[in-house]
Amino acid sequence: MSEHPQIEFYMVRHAESSHNLRPQVINGQSLHAALSPEGVVQAAELGEHLKRIDINPDLILASPARRCRQTANLALKVMGCDMEPVFDERLLELSQGEWEGRLREEIYTEATVARIRAEQMDFSAPGGQSVNKVANQQQELFDELPGRFNGAEGTKVILGFGHGLATRIRAGKLLNWTMDEMRCDITPNTSLTLFTYDSGDWGVEYVGKPASELDVVQL
Repeated sequence: MSEHPQIEFYMVRHAESSHNLRPQVINGQSLHAALSPEGVVQAAELGEHLKRIDINPDLILASPARRCRQTANLALKVMGCDMEPVFDERLLELSQGEWEGRLREEIYTEATVARIRAEQMDFSAPGGQSVNKVANQQQELFDELPGRFNGAEGTKVILGFGHGLATRIRAGKLLNWTMDEMRCDITPNTSLTLFTYDSGDWGVEYVGKPASELDVVQL
């Protein structure tokens, strides 16, 4: 028996929120943004797909943002899963600080874009976070996860409910993506990204895959 078992970590991007309907606005963490009516439907459909592919989590993690809590609650109810999520602030979306709620066209001037290009993953909005700050928080969390299953047998399944950019940052760090690649929105609402852990290393199986396209999980 190995000290740490293999892990499959299915990270879900939350369902559509009210803020997703305002692409012209910088949203960032937006902790109190609720699901839209369509998002409520999406979360229930997500639960049906997770049930269909036989996801049986040993641990459920979630960002404490309202849209993630709602997505988790609705999906888990449909799944018939009564396990309570563990809320962890290290799964929160990248904070845009003082820019949150501002129009993109007002903020992203030529000078600001030039500064972002120069500073890359170390850039942060006033009062906000850099890509590297978010990546370091996530690394800390992922480093802790194997220890939660010390001495356990078989593959352990973690189901997470988080955010698009934050998930792409984690995947991008593992896959050596550029900042532009991390910012490319390839994680639609309720899509899944699969992180795997084996023999002391984390990897990425896929990024932003619709739950409807997933096959039954074979553990």
